[in-house]
Parts: sequence; C-alpha cells; structure tokens
Amino acid sequence: MTVQVGIGHASRERRLTALADVLDKQERAVAAGGLGQVLLPHNLHASLADYTRELGLEETMYWTNPEQIPPAPEQPDPQMLALEAQREAVMADAKVRSERNQVDAMKVQQDGQIRAAELQLRQAELGLRQQEVAAKAEVAALQSDIKALEVDRKSAEGAAKVSIETEIKLREQELAAAEVRAKDQAAAAQREVDVLKALLQSSTTLTQEQMRIAGASEGGAEGLFVGAAIAGMAGKAATQGTERVDSVAREAQALDRLFRTPLNSLPRVIERDANGLMTSVGGRPVVRDASGRVVQVG
Repeated sequence: MTVQVGIGHASRERRLTALADVLDKQERAVAAGGLGQVLLPHNLHASLADYTRELGLEETMYWTNPEQIPPAPEQPDPQMLALEAQREAVMADAKVRSERNQVDAMKVQQDGQIRAAELQLRQAELGLRQQEVAAKAEVAALQSDIKALEVDRKSAEGAAKVSIETEIKLREQELAAAEVRAKDQAAAAQREVDVLKALLQSSTTLTQEQMRIAGASEGGAEGLFVGAAIAGMAGKAATQGTERVDSVAREAQALDRLFRTPLNSLPRVIERDANGLMTSVGGRPVVRDASGRVVQVG
C-alpha cells in the first residue's frame, strides 16, 4: 500500500480532478480510434493507477499492468486454416474412393468365383447325365448280347452249345459288374454334385455377408477388415470343397479300374451279319449248318 505524506487535501483534490480530466480525454481518444496511435494500454493503466492511489487505494487490487499480461497466442492464418481444411477434405474423399474401389474389386472377384463354381457345378451335372447315358447304353448292349446268345443257344448242339452257354455266363458277369459299376459311379458323381452345390451355397452366403458388412461400415476400414476375414474363410471353404471334389473323382476312377480290369480279358465283341446272326464271338468264328443252327464256336 502506497502512503503519501505531506500532501494536503486541496492538492489531492486538484490531482483527482486532473486525473479525471486525463481519463476522460483518454476515453475519448480510444473511442476515436487513437489507441495504439496517441496512447497505449500502459498509458491508460498509469492514469487509472494514479487515480486509484489518490483515492487512497491499492491500484494492484483493481488494475493489472498490461506489461505483465502474457502475450496472446498467435492466431492462425485464416487462409492457412482454409487450405488445411480443404486438404483434409480431399484426403478423406480419396480414402472413401479407395475403400469403395476395394469393395468393388472384392465383389468382382467374389462374383467371378461364384460364376466359376456355378460352371463347375453345371459341368459336374452334365458329366453325371453323360455317365448315366453311357451306363445305360452299356447295360442295354450286354442285355442285347445275352438275348442274342440265348436265341442261338436254342438251336446249338454239342460243343457249340456249351461254348455259347459259357459266353452267356460271361456276359451275365459283365452285366452284373456293369450294373454295380454304373451304380457306384453314379453315386460318386452325385456326391461330387452335392459337394459343389454346398460349396456354391457357402460361397454365395459368405459373399453376401461380406458385401453387407463392407457396405454398412461408413468409414469402410472395419468392413474391409471383416470382409477380408470372410474372404479368407470363403477361400478356405473353396479349397476344402475342391479337395473333396478331387477325392470323389479319384474314388470314381478307382471304382472304374476295379470293375474294368478283370473284365478286359473277357470276350466282349460279338460280330453279326446283315441278318443279325452272330458270325463271331470274341474273335472266334461261329459255324452254322445249312439250316442256320450253330454247330461250332471257334
């Protein structure tokens, strides 16, 4: 607290009047835009501090010296702020476009995989139908041979009849083996079709879920992460499905070899003349008498 000694009452009144007059003029100068030109903040503080002291009060309790106030932080350049905002907007837009492109590319890839699976399924179904047709044709041919041999057996005698009966038994064995082979191959082919159907359904479901998650994520990052995980699952399922199909194919080939190998040595070719009569069986000539009855085979 400042204590002034030896100053009379009249002298204090004159100082207060003078300071009030100075403050009034300073206020007008500030109002006229003179702050920073004809006076500065510390000039105002000096007048207020002096006036407060003349009132017998401690000026620091009411006023703060502007020279003791920390400088205000520098305000950023509005143009720089605008440029930074524009740069961030461009980067955000580029990120969104990139994520959308990734989603689109992922969808194209998954669609291609689904179409390939559909094609493989159609091919497997076609193969199944072809196997059925071929098996039926083989069975029908053997049945026709057996019927023809049975007709000739009725008119054959002696060794020729025995030979024809042997051929009939061989044909019956072949027919039984062909029927079993056709059944097993059809079952193997059907399992392949079933595996492909399950694989196609799984791939379709996973792709739909992947696209749903990727599309639902606003930022795209989470959706792409989960989508990539699902794509990995789909790829694993596709690999397992392919391995299963290959296994079924190997099984069908093994069955085919199993039933075909022992029968390759059997006489399978029956040659006939223009009238439908047998002329040879398994490369052995069929000899008939004048009446057309088989008298000898081989």
